Amino acid sequence: MVLFNIFVGGLSIPCTSTHTNILDMLIEQSDSSDYHYECKQGHCGSCRMKVTSGQYEYISKPLAFLRDNEVLLCIAKPLSDISLER
Repeated sequence: MVLFNIFVGGLSIPCTSTHTNILDMLIEQSDSSDYHYECKQGHCGSCRMKVTSGQYEYISKPLAFLRDNEVLLCIAKPLSDISLER
């Protein structure tokens, strides 16, 4: 059952679990080379993207610097449909 959708780069990625971070969902359902990441723990900031709409929550506290409307995909999980921009 699809709970939410993640919209990025013209794709709609279905989110079927509330226990998985956004990055893992994107990698699982599309080409992993499309997304930059390194630490997968919220430290490096490599996976940051801009949120244009939607809500999310962090699984753990982000340690990387973030600008307004940016999210770290590796430690965030969606709470609604969410649209991302590179």
